[in-house]
Amino acid sequence: MPTGSLARRPARRRSRSRLGRSKRTTIAFSRLPIIRGLRESRIWSLQWLLSLGLTVAFSWMTYDFLRQPAFVVYQVGVWGNRGVTAEEVADAVSRLAGQNVFYVRPGQVQGWVQGLPGVTKAQVSLSLPNQVSIRVEDLAPEVVWQSGGTRYWVDQEGTVIRPEPRPADLLVVVDADGRQYRPWDRVDKKAILTVKVLANLLPTPPTAYEYSSAAGITVQSAEGWRACFGLGEDMAPRVALLQSILERYREKKEAFVYADLRSLERQFVVPAVRPTEVKKGDKR
Repeated sequence: MPTGSLARRPARRRSRSRLGRSKRTTIAFSRLPIIRGLRESRIWSLQWLLSLGLTVAFSWMTYDFLRQPAFVVYQVGVWGNRGVTAEEVADAVSRLAGQNVFYVRPGQVQGWVQGLPGVTKAQVSLSLPNQVSIRVEDLAPEVVWQSGGTRYWVDQEGTVIRPEPRPADLLVVVDADGRQYRPWDRVDKKAILTVKVLANLLPTPPTAYEYSSAAGITVQSAEGWRACFGLGEDMAPRVALLQSILERYREKKEAFVYADLRSLERQFVVPAVRPTEVKKGDKR
C-alpha cells in the first residue's frame, strides 16, 4: 500500500430490507380470534358439563336423602281441642299418613282441620324428622239443645256446634218451639245463661229445662209441678218465691201443677185438682 494514500475500504452489503423487501413475520394460530373463540367455547363446554354433572349428583343425593324412612309422617300431635276430638282431627288429616314431611303443606292441612264442625282456627307446624303438630281452636259445648227429636251441642254464646256426636255430661234444654238447626245457627243466649243460673240456685235439680220463645225457661220437677222463670240473670228472687210457694202448699198438704214466676208482684199459681170424694151409696 503506498504511503500517504488512502486505502480503499471494501464496500458493505446493504440490507435487503432497506431495498424494500418485506420482513417475514410469524403469527401463532392461537392468537387468531376464531381459534381463541373455539378454545374459550371448549373450556365453557367443559365447565357446563362439570356443572351439570355436579347438579345431577347433588339432586340425586338430595332425592335419596329425602326418601329416608325417618322423614315419613306416621302420626300427628293434636292439642287445644275442646269439642272436637283428637281422633276426628286425625281422621281429617289421614292423607298425611306415609307422606314425606318435606312435602306437607301446612296451609292445606289447616283447611282440612277448619272444615270440622265447630273449629274456628287451626295452626299447623312441622319439625324434623317427621313431626306434624296441630293446634285447634274450637267451640266448647255448654249445653245440649234438644229440638224436633235432634240433640245439638251449643256453646255458651248460643252457637249451634253440631248434632250431638256422643253422650256428654251437660245440661239439656228442650226447645218447645221444635225448630231445626244447622251448625253455626244461633239459639237464645239468654236461655243458656238462665239455665246455668237456675242449676246453681235450685235445691233439687229439675228433671228437665224447657225453652219457648214466648215463656222463656220452664223447669219440670220430679214431683210433677212446673215453674216458669222467664229469662234473665237475676233468678235468686224467683227461686226464693218458688220456695215460699212450695212451703205454703206443703203446710196445707196441697199441691200445685204450675207456677208462673216471671213477675214477683203478680205470680200465678195453678193448684192441683183434688179428686172428688165418693160418698157411700153413690154410684161411681
